[in-house]
Amino acid sequence: MSKQTIGTGTSNNDGTGDTVRTAFTKSNSNFTELYNRPYVIGFFAGGDFADGEVFFRHTIGENATLRFYDSDGQASPLPDPGTAPKFTVETKDPSVERVFSITLDNVEVGTVTFAADSYVGVAAFDGGTAGYFDAVLDSEIRVVAPNPVGATIAGLSVTLLGFRE
Repeated sequence: MSKQTIGTGTSNNDGTGDTVRTAFTKSNSNFTELYNRPYVIGFFAGGDFADGEVFFRHTIGENATLRFYDSDGQASPLPDPGTAPKFTVETKDPSVERVFSITLDNVEVGTVTFAADSYVGVAAFDGGTAGYFDAVLDSEIRVVAPNPVGATIAGLSVTLLGFRE
């Protein structure tokens, strides 16, 4: 959406500007656009992981509520196509599935499951059908390696997309 400018008329009370209702509708639309900007967290952790290792931490640095969606995210506004979280590994484990944990302030809010012999993980977040978790200012998001991690899985790449509210 492009910026909506409020018509103020050519002089005081000449009746040519926007009505109060129209002016505040434009104002609300401008603020909605401003606050619904994406919030993206992306990282790559190379090498092998220790059993249960916390190998990624991110502290939310804005005074906003963020919603991180899984591929079935249903809450409004929906992420754009192709912006669902991405989880991939450089080296897969051919023998058994591995489950990484995603925590928010030390409470598990989701998991990422890599099937045996798969480079791509499938995210599942708590939050019912909405498929998101809320994170506020100073919340800490962590990604934790499986326990046991296995001998061959390595090199995790993660992208999470959220929206400021």
